[in-house]
Amino acid sequence: MRFALAPSNHLWWFRMPAKRCAKLPEKTKRGGEEMAKKQSICTVCGYVGYPKRVAKGSFWLELALWLFFILASLVYFLFFILAGLVYPLFFAGLVCSLFFASLVYSLWRLTTIYGACPKCKNASMIPIDTPRGQKLLEEQQKKEPSSNSG
Repeated sequence: MRFALAPSNHLWWFRMPAKRCAKLPEKTKRGGEEMAKKQSICTVCGYVGYPKRVAKGSFWLELALWLFFILASLVYFLFFILAGLVYPLFFAGLVCSLFFASLVYSLWRLTTIYGACPKCKNASMIPIDTPRGQKLLEEQQKKEPSSNSG
């Protein structure tokens, strides 16, 4: 019994009709990061624009942790494994501790990314198309003409 080969578009079942697909928001590339084209307003300073992606913690501390882990691993490998010395548990524990500390810190930084106001650095940006965003935008537009005339 021979089986016939599938036609060249054998993934026809994977393509959904255009009217059944959900329309995704347009994306734009700003500052090396991809974000939806949605302006926001800061509830603290009144800045109107795109939020900036910010991660809590320090990039330099994360880098230092990973570099110390790599350095300790190389030292452990070169001096204790290649030289045939006895495996000191303290150094192995240090390498493992540095690995887990680096991993936990990196994961914490990745999970605490938020959209911050580029002007005041607060995590207080809300989209303009929300009711509160519309209200803040109207209040800010009322304030601008009076501050320019004085």
